[in-house]
Amino acid sequence: MNFKTTAATSRWRLQPGAKAHSIIRHLTRPLKGRSSTVIPSVWMIGALRGSLFRVYPIPDFASLLKQSFHLLYDLRMSRPVNEKRPEELREAIVRFLMKHGLADLSLRPLAKAVGSSPRVLLYYFGSKEKIVVEILAEVRRQQLASFGQIDAATFAEACQIVWKRMSAPDSEPIFRLFFEAYGMALRRPKQFKDFLRATVEDWLTLVAEPLVREGHTRRQARAFATVVLAGLRGFMLDYCNTGDRKRVDDAVGMWLGSLDSMLAAGKKDKV
Repeated sequence: MNFKTTAATSRWRLQPGAKAHSIIRHLTRPLKGRSSTVIPSVWMIGALRGSLFRVYPIPDFASLLKQSFHLLYDLRMSRPVNEKRPEELREAIVRFLMKHGLADLSLRPLAKAVGSSPRVLLYYFGSKEKIVVEILAEVRRQQLASFGQIDAATFAEACQIVWKRMSAPDSEPIFRLFFEAYGMALRRPKQFKDFLRATVEDWLTLVAEPLVREGHTRRQARAFATVVLAGLRGFMLDYCNTGDRKRVDDAVGMWLGSLDSMLAAGKKDKV
C-alpha cells in the first residue's frame, strides 16, 4: 500500500483495493511515539466505504479531527466485539503449546491452529513472547486459586495434596511447558523480568502469608515458603525428566515428613 502527497494538491492518494486492517495499521502507527506534527498528514483521509477509499483535502485541523472521529467510530461500530474471544484463544493456545512446545513457535502456524490470524493474536497479546507469558500467567492464576482453597490439618498434608495435583497425568504437559518457558526466560531475564518475578513471588506469597498470620516472622515464613516451592518444583522437574513415579513419590514422602517439624522449629526459634 502506497501513500503519495504533493504540495500543490495537499492530497493523499491511496491505491484502490487496500484492505481496512492495513489502513488502520497506518492510521494508528503515528500515535505511538511520533511527533504530533506527523499525525495530521497521515490522517488526511476521507470516508471509508467497503474496501475502496475516497480521499479529500483537509481544510483545517478541526475538520481533520472530526473526520478522524467519524472514521474510527464507523470502524468500531461495524463489527461487534466478541469479549469472550481472548479467553477462547487462551484455551486454544494452551492446548497447542502443550502439544508442540516453544522451540519452534511461530505466529502463523499457531494462528492457523487456533482458528485465528497473526494480526488478531498480536492485537490481543502484543507479541509472540507476550503470548507465552500471558498464557502461563493465566495458568498460574488458576493454580493459585485452586491451591489456595486446600483445607488440610497440617502443612505437610496440604503439600501432599498439591503434589498429587501437580503430578497428575493431565497436569504434566503444562509443567513441561512451564519448565521450557522458565529456561527461555532465564536466558533473556530483561525481556521476561515480570514473568520471572511473578513465577516466584506469587507462590511465596501464597505460602508465606498464612504463616505470618499464625505468628511466624516474615523472614521465617518466606524462607519456609522457598523450601516448599523449590522442593515441589524440583520433584516435578525430576518426574518430567525421568517418569520414575515410584522413586520420586518416595522422595516426596520423605520430604513431607520433615516439613511440619521444620515449621515448628522455626516458630520455636522465634520464642
